[in-house]
Amino acid sequence: MININKHKNFYLFVFLCLLIISCKTPKQPIIEVILIDFEDIDNSEVKIFSLTPQTTSIESEISFENTVLITQHGHIYSSTEKDDSLIYDTNNPNIFRTELGVKQKQGNFISNIRDLKVGMTYYVKAYVIIQGKIFYSKQNNFTTPTAPSVDITTIQNITSSGAQLLVNISFLGTSSVLSHGVVWAISGNGIPTLNNTSHFSNNLGATSGGTFTTSITGLSSNSTYYIRAYASNTEAVSYSPQRNFTTLTHGSSNVSAIAPTVSITSLTTELSGSNASISIIANLEYEGSSKVKQHGFTWSTSTDPNIDDANDSKVLLGNKEEIGTFSTTINGLSPNTLYYIKAFATNDEVNRYSLQQTIVTANTNVISGNYLELEGASLNFGAVAVNSTHKKKVLLNNTTGNSITITSVSLPSGYTTDWSGGVITALSGKEITISYNPINSTSYNGNLIFNHALGSYSSPILGSARVSNYNAITGNTLTSAGNTNPYSLWANGNNSWVLDYSDDKIYVYNLSNSNRENEKEFSLTIENANPYSIWADGATMYVSDRTDDKVYAYKLSDGSNLSGKEFDLHSSNGDATGIWSDGLTLWVSDISDDKIYAYNINSGTRQESKEFNLHSDNASPYGLWSDGTTLWVIDNTDIKIYAYNLSDGTRQNSKEITLDSAITSPTGIWSDGTTMWIVDKGTDKIYTALLP
Repeated sequence: MININKHKNFYLFVFLCLLIISCKTPKQPIIEVILIDFEDIDNSEVKIFSLTPQTTSIESEISFENTVLITQHGHIYSSTEKDDSLIYDTNNPNIFRTELGVKQKQGNFISNIRDLKVGMTYYVKAYVIIQGKIFYSKQNNFTTPTAPSVDITTIQNITSSGAQLLVNISFLGTSSVLSHGVVWAISGNGIPTLNNTSHFSNNLGATSGGTFTTSITGLSSNSTYYIRAYASNTEAVSYSPQRNFTTLTHGSSNVSAIAPTVSITSLTTELSGSNASISIIANLEYEGSSKVKQHGFTWSTSTDPNIDDANDSKVLLGNKEEIGTFSTTINGLSPNTLYYIKAFATNDEVNRYSLQQTIVTANTNVISGNYLELEGASLNFGAVAVNSTHKKKVLLNNTTGNSITITSVSLPSGYTTDWSGGVITALSGKEITISYNPINSTSYNGNLIFNHALGSYSSPILGSARVSNYNAITGNTLTSAGNTNPYSLWANGNNSWVLDYSDDKIYVYNLSNSNRENEKEFSLTIENANPYSIWADGATMYVSDRTDDKVYAYKLSDGSNLSGKEFDLHSSNGDATGIWSDGLTLWVSDISDDKIYAYNINSGTRQESKEFNLHSDNASPYGLWSDGTTLWVIDNTDIKIYAYNLSDGTRQNSKEITLDSAITSPTGIWSDGTTMWIVDKGTDKIYTALLP
């Protein structure tokens, strides 16, 4: 007979194990990018959903065993490259990518892709970058549906309250067009669509295709409007490229000239002897209100080239009789050099530039003659922090049938190498490590020189350095945009979204060149009248409101209000200022309590165990940012960024940043893990500082 009492602990243990197993909910299949020891990747996939003829959403999930900082993540996709050729290659114009920025936590991430070609098969992979190394998911693919093709060919008869449009449906798709028309929105209110109720539309019903004319009326005078034609069939809705025009001032009899629309579609670079060349292909998408009298390209080694600037180079190709592609090849350029390039088109004295593109010209690689060849990493170190060390490996190849003795190796100031010379046998190579350690904020350009019996051979080596603080976006940029009371910002690595407290609006700028990107901007709801801080997960933007004690939510792509994701803050959190989230928890600073509150971002439930009090010196907290371990809090009075351990709130003095004296009233911060961007509402500027 079994002694129950004797074995009761054993039976209790078995019962509890069975209970746990039976109660555990089976995990649903998910799409994962699994990183194992940062070296391997699981046989995972990318989920495709929300597919339309010209847009799609793709989703992946990151999971990893240890705490890591992902400095960049997103998706790469192409209609021509696949399998092993589909890689994160910024020099391949056929491979496109989304860049969603820093990611500190495991979880899903979504890329919304626009401007796809209809009826085209695309190949896609998820990627993450950790410590400079790129990890990929398994490849997936999707084919965009065949929908109608529609375009606005002419905007004419512009008045102070309306305009007339000529639209052409050149392709019906796989079925009849069920409805067609135009949609429009005033400047700053996002991209017009049929689903956005804050915009307007004319629905002209079914059609068999061809050209149609429509007028829009009831517009405000002296205002810029963005407009798209649309056509729908049983597959989906197609939209034309977005155009814009400005209505006349009341009483004006002038005819408003509408600028052309132009874009760069391809940039490639090659070597020609000791010089480099760039081949450019651009597309005139729309002529505007009259024929194009001049078109071409402008370029410079400085940002924002302009055909009217005598310091910027340009090529003029004359008039252009019809829309379509045009191209040129620029010769005699410096190798291994960053160039900024724009296409342009002019009609009736109205200039329109494409978005600025950048390209680094091909490296000489071949040092000189037919003796040595340098291959491997580019010797352009870029802009780095002073007193930091950066290394690159290159291979010096002897391409002859005889041994060559390198008698010495010389480098510009700021660079060192682990090899001072020696014998390289026939048809072999020597791996060399180049170290870059700048000590001042200056340029470190020069040549890496190898000396041997046949002479001296060199390869350009480039680098610059920066001190802790410098301007990233000038006051003129924000002021000219009307963004004169900036309070907070969030970025994804490509663009920065800047909250304006007075306008109740989100402005958008290109993070690298500070150019404004109006089509991505949107206004907040009337209720969200006292916005203080923003944070986004790549799809949804959350905005704190200090008066309502509430967190509002908006769709990042078009600014539509997402009321289902909004929640009220706790009554004690009555003076909310800054917000930051890891995707699960939303931390909120309170300027009255000098405290960090915490909430579940999905349910709005308060998470008191994650809250902590700020140091007494940090009495005017505003914007927040974290790398998942440290939480930085900007102080508007001290002109300083305080640092705390996110898990327990202990102060981390060594990671704090005392800001430059030029900053007078800082309110918001965001970082990519290396550089901290700081909003200063006192000077209407955005500054940067290096993270400790």
